[in-house]
Formats: sequence, C-alpha cells, structure tokens
Amino acid sequence: SFTYSAQASEPFNILKEKIDRVFSVLNDPAYSDTAKKAEQHDILWGIIDEAFDFKAMATLTLAKNWQAFTPGQQDEFAQVFGQFLGNTYLDKIQSGFSDEQVEYTGEELLSDTKAVVMTNLIRKGVKTPVHYSLQKKGDSWRIYDVKIEGVSLLKNYRTQFSDILLKERPEGLITMLKEKLK
Repeated sequence: SFTYSAQASEPFNILKEKIDRVFSVLNDPAYSDTAKKAEQHDILWGIIDEAFDFKAMATLTLAKNWQAFTPGQQDEFAQVFGQFLGNTYLDKIQSGFSDEQVEYTGEELLSDTKAVVMTNLIRKGVKTPVHYSLQKKGDSWRIYDVKIEGVSLLKNYRTQFSDILLKERPEGLITMLKEKLK
C-alpha cells in the first residue's frame, strides 16, 4: 500500500492539497444550514476551477471535432463545458456527502509534464477507485481527466459529443450544454 512521504511528487502534493480543501469545506459545520449551501458551492467552485484545466478537457473531449469550432466557439465551449463538469461534480459531492474519505494509493509520473495520482473514495465502507490525470502547464499542475472505476470522464463525454456533432453544428452542442446548466 502507498504511504505518503516527503518524497511525494509535486502533482501528488497539489492534488492532495486541493482534495483536503474540498473536504474541509464539505465537513465545515458552518455550511450545514441549507441557506448556506450556495455560499459553500461558490467556495468549492473556486477550488475546482483552480484544480481542473477545463480548456484542456474541452480540447481533448472534442478531439478531432475541436477544429470544426471557430476560436470564439472553442472559448465558449470550454467555458460552458467547464461549468457543466464542475457543477456535475459539485452536485454529486455536495448533495450526497456523508463522511467520505479519500485514501491515496499511488502515483505515476508519466513524464516531466504528465502524472496520474491514484485514490480510493471511501463512502460507507465501499471503496471506489478514482484516478486523476494531471498535466503541468506553466508552473502549475492541473487535472485534465478523471477515471472513476476505470471509466474515463473524457472518453465518456467524447463519445456522447461526437454522436451529437454528427447531427448538430458546434453551436447546437453549446446550446444543449447551456440548457443543462439552467
């Protein structure tokens, strides 16, 4: 089993710091009041926005379809897709949160700029493997994919979006995501 040590890599430490912050906000009794949920959501969103590289995720999710988008549509898609992903993630953790814990099971440095950090999310005694893929841009490491029980978030959306883009123009996909955000 992987034991945390001072030898842990930069991507590992950055991810752990973000996850620790998310959990401390989720566990903070100040937000147990329903009226405080929106405030809690905003604070969590700030952490998630720092942790994820939504532009990279947007590019990788659209794959070859990215070229069919104008630069303006690319920016808009990246922003809307980022909000959509962030909200999906937040709704999941904010609504069903009950004493979850994260155990760190390993890490793999794939190159100077890519790494995977392996964790288990433990909820009511059940362990769900969650692997975070991170890449370094400039001087910071950010998440660009999450595999839950071996299923890649990006691959999942790539399949859905390429099906949609067979019938819809880029603008149509952006509009569909905006509708989901409402």
